[in-house]
Amino acid sequence: QILGTGMDSEDTMPSVLLFFDNKRFIFNAGEGMQRFCIDHILFTRVCSETCGGLPGNRFSFFLSFLWVNIWGPSKLQFLLNAMSTFIPNSSILHAHIFGSDTMPQGGTIIDDDVVKISGTLLQPCNGKNCEGTILLVPSVVYVCELPEVKGRFDPAKAVSLGLQPGQKYGQLQRGMTVETDDGARTIHPDDVMEPSTSGPVFIVVDCPTVSHIPALTSAASLEALYSSPRTKAEVVCVVHLSPSPVVEDAGYSCWMTRFAAAQHVLAGPGWSKTRCPIFKSSALLLAKLNMVCPRVFPFNLGVDKSDTKFSEVKHSPVSISTELTCYYCRIHALWLLTTFSRQFQLLPLPLLGLEKSPAVEDFNLEVIQTEFLNEIPELLSIKQDVKLLYDENALTTTAPACISSKADDLEIVFLGTGSMHPSKHRNVSAIYLHLFERGGMLLDCGEGTYGQLKRRYGIQGADSVLANLKCIWISHIHADHQSGLTRILTARKALLQAQGRVQPILVIGPMFLRRYLTAYERLETLAMDFLDCSQTTIAAGSYNSKFRDTLSLLCGGKRKHIDTGETGYDLATGLDATGRKKLDQVLQELGLKSLLSIPVIHCAHSFGIVLESAQSGWKFAFSGDTRPCDAFVEAAKGATIFVHEATFDDGLLAEALEKNHSLTCEAVQAGAAAGAYRTILTHFSQRYPQIPVFDASYNERTCIAFDMMSVNLVDLPLLPKLVPVMKLMFKEE
Repeated sequence: QILGTGMDSEDTMPSVLLFFDNKRFIFNAGEGMQRFCIDHILFTRVCSETCGGLPGNRFSFFLSFLWVNIWGPSKLQFLLNAMSTFIPNSSILHAHIFGSDTMPQGGTIIDDDVVKISGTLLQPCNGKNCEGTILLVPSVVYVCELPEVKGRFDPAKAVSLGLQPGQKYGQLQRGMTVETDDGARTIHPDDVMEPSTSGPVFIVVDCPTVSHIPALTSAASLEALYSSPRTKAEVVCVVHLSPSPVVEDAGYSCWMTRFAAAQHVLAGPGWSKTRCPIFKSSALLLAKLNMVCPRVFPFNLGVDKSDTKFSEVKHSPVSISTELTCYYCRIHALWLLTTFSRQFQLLPLPLLGLEKSPAVEDFNLEVIQTEFLNEIPELLSIKQDVKLLYDENALTTTAPACISSKADDLEIVFLGTGSMHPSKHRNVSAIYLHLFERGGMLLDCGEGTYGQLKRRYGIQGADSVLANLKCIWISHIHADHQSGLTRILTARKALLQAQGRVQPILVIGPMFLRRYLTAYERLETLAMDFLDCSQTTIAAGSYNSKFRDTLSLLCGGKRKHIDTGETGYDLATGLDATGRKKLDQVLQELGLKSLLSIPVIHCAHSFGIVLESAQSGWKFAFSGDTRPCDAFVEAAKGATIFVHEATFDDGLLAEALEKNHSLTCEAVQAGAAAGAYRTILTHFSQRYPQIPVFDASYNERTCIAFDMMSVNLVDLPLLPKLVPVMKLMFKEE
């Protein structure tokens, strides 16, 4: 089965799931793969595109005490070393790392009772891709052979040999030799069984660039698969994770014809595009919210806003048909992956082939919203009331002076509003601050953030967001807040590299994050400068002022002022003058007066953030993960927007204390204590499917965040009016 978590957004490599009654093997684990219980993970390459889901999966394995085997080429060790900086080494994960010096081409990797898997390394020719860019990353072709399928027992033959029905029939089927009832003759299994059949073979191919094609087409270890006479069982299916430019190459197309009877699955970048939302539950939720207030809940999901149907396949230059002409080659029964739910049946042999599943239904926004309106007709009048507020420009009449009628100052986009791990309704933490022509910045970057950007802004729009991203701020080292960071950084670097204008982006985070990113850069370069959160605190800003003595205590009595050109160290080492200079430049570009990180009450080196505009005067505060924190409330005094975590409902105080999170009522009270104009709650426990538990503690200044919710400054007066709407929409919850 193809698990296409990136099929609607092209943000990550699809995964290939091979499953039996009692075992599961998955090839590649891009972002969004935490929902699946897996025995073995096999990587075709080691990079953020194919391995982005491993940190989150590894943390889940650690929490669930699951033993999981992972397999991949030699650079896998670099990734594991990097992850060990924030995930305990005691997590139950057994790595099998191979390379050209440790595994012969075509060497067996797994050989058990259900499948034999061998791997062939593809080294890029001259270490360059077709554009000439150095790309020394090897890739792996996996060949999967299922065991021999035993022939069926023939009871007529058994009777003809003098054996009556009974227990001996079962013994023969289990491969045992028996004697006839009168003892006159010995009967062997071969005497009563039909001939065995070779088990099916399928191949997973990831040929990332045309420079890998020579290694693929000349691999001696694959000769037996298409030699004549055949020395191995016939290949029945080839899954191509290769991008469309590679598949369209004449050499690759010719290689495909060597598997004359196989079905070819094109699941790589440029081929595998569906306009049906992959995370349908999340899309349905957003569609309902969009019906009431399209300004705050825009419905895009990676396509043009004028589209309302999302099931069309993105056609390639190669025509799609049962008999496909692919340049000068004829490929039998090639099919494009259009949804992540279709399966290719390997056993039993009579069912061999692509499953006959029904066509995917159109995701029709208009139909969905009409049906929902029929369920709750009261929403029609509410929808009209909300529209009237905008039409009459009534939202800014009682708003603070920093909120004008112009919608080009600040927009807060909630890309992930859940905690700990992704769910079908909420992704993990990420907020994008859109500052329009000045660029933007990310606050936290949980797994799948890149995909969420593409679902919010579209494929091209997300590229524009990445290209204009000026800063990424990470609150703390927990995986649900930063495991999507490397995917964002590598995607941004690749995008700017193609445009010939790579510039390092400023990443601000806790000291443990620097260790992780430094270790990860042995795998992929990230094009970033790092600044420790401690360098953006009140203490750092007052380094040479009246707080010098206090800082001296924080630094162990050793005050230093370091200006060596190096960056990334924490304040205990000294003031990072170079890093702070880069921060000043970023703030100027973004039109911000200040960026202040506030130590909060969670794990070690956890921070909240307060931003102030240099132009219109708005103030934005985000708590990160924390218990109620007086220092954060004090720093956020007078905030225009106060975003606070509300992980647990008010009845779970003991759990909140144990895990250093806030209750709903505590988050609301923190906003009130700060005198915030609007408080927005986020980071909800995934135990609440669509909407968290809330009651009268929600005052007239509070609202609930949802994934893809986009709050412009001019929308702030409206937010509290949406709470009664949410109560009505989700009254059953």
